[in-house]
Amino acid sequence: MMSLTNVQQDKPTPPVVVRAQLVKKQLEETKTLTIKLENKEADIKELKKALKGKQEELSEMQIRRELGERKLSAAASAAELRAEQLQRKLDDAHNQLKRKEKEFEETMDHLQQDIESLETERGALRDKLKLYAKRGGTHHAAVTPPASLREFAQEAPVKVTPGFAADEVNEALQRQIKVLNW
Repeated sequence: MMSLTNVQQDKPTPPVVVRAQLVKKQLEETKTLTIKLENKEADIKELKKALKGKQEELSEMQIRRELGERKLSAAASAAELRAEQLQRKLDDAHNQLKRKEKEFEETMDHLQQDIESLETERGALRDKLKLYAKRGGTHHAAVTPPASLREFAQEAPVKVTPGFAADEVNEALQRQIKVLNW
């Protein structure tokens, strides 16, 4: 019997050798491809993991954005409401100021009329006083005001104009009333 090595040596019919080399080469290629496939699968696994992380990150950012938008919307609504309230207060204060100005003007007009009326009355009383003095009446001594009040009575009448403090007007009116009462 012949051995396989003898057959190969006796017949350089290197087909079995070629076949063995081909199988060996295919095994090496299979091994290389398996390694490449395993590497690609690992890469895919890592990419999927990274993708999942990015999706979670995106989801969190969307939630934060939505919360921020809600807060902004709520703040804008609150600011608008506050602005409306402040505008109403401003309008109320403005209307109240107009009413007070009108009341003040009316009061000043009444006070001016009262002063003019008292001035007229004072003039009439002065005329009566002069008449009694000319007649030599006995009431002259009793009606004559003290010197300080006589001098004050000769002063110009008080004119009330907007801008005078109410206390100043009251004091002036009270002094004139005292003069007229003498």
